[in-house]
Amino acid sequence: MNASGGPKHDQPLFHGGVPGLQAGDRIFSAAELGLRDLYRYPQGSVYRSDLVYLTTDVNSARRYATNYLQPNGGRPPGDVYEVTSHGDVLLDPDYPQIGRTRGVFLMTASPVEVTRVVERDVTLTEDEKWRIDVRHAHWALDDGPVYDDDGHLQMSKPMAERGVPPEWLAIIRPWYDGRKLRQDGWFVADTPEQLEAAFFDALPQLDRAHPVEQRRLVRPFPSKLVCAECEATFGSDQESAAIHQLGETEVQAMSALMGMGRLYPSFIVDAARRRHPERWSWFTPR
Repeated sequence: MNASGGPKHDQPLFHGGVPGLQAGDRIFSAAELGLRDLYRYPQGSVYRSDLVYLTTDVNSARRYATNYLQPNGGRPPGDVYEVTSHGDVLLDPDYPQIGRTRGVFLMTASPVEVTRVVERDVTLTEDEKWRIDVRHAHWALDDGPVYDDDGHLQMSKPMAERGVPPEWLAIIRPWYDGRKLRQDGWFVADTPEQLEAAFFDALPQLDRAHPVEQRRLVRPFPSKLVCAECEATFGSDQESAAIHQLGETEVQAMSALMGMGRLYPSFIVDAARRRHPERWSWFTPR
């Protein structure tokens, strides 16, 4: 009954799709129900309408439920069920048997029986759908996963070979699209404008952390640059204050990626000032 390398005997199976079923109902393949296949599949997919598709991952079943398509073309929210299979369970060849996809996506030629309703009327945002889809992604068939469980990018083999520092990947926001990174860790961009947009998409904290302001601490002495968040003081040193406002950790990671010491990222400072001039009102270009 179990697929080779597939679920363990006591591992629950889930199906996401047609709404309204109850415990004890059976789920049949589209071919057995005489339904015409209306889905559009990726090139190379080996989907078979004579099979029922299952998964050991409940979130993947939720994702499938959002794809439910009525014979008339309607798209009501689907439901998720825990099911029991009474026939052989096979590995779905659309998914490589590596890492996180090993034994997760399955299919069977026999009807399956609903044992429990897990969730009704599943709706997901496009971002939620994408996160479920890429949770199982790998950099390549012979490489590791793209993300950890919290959505942080993991080091690919080509990145490691090119010396991409781990601290660079660590500062990139969770669930950033790994396809937007080159193998040397730099952003895919054809123009300065695209590079600027990529920086602030991947590192939104550049616009948020450690707001610096100009204060007169003791009269009649000159005002000083002070972080309103942590009270760090910089006197009149604009470069150090700018690095602090962007983020010390972020600038250090950028420097490591570029193989430099503590760089002053004038390109990022200029871009940040254009994006939020009020946040940089203390800064005077030299």
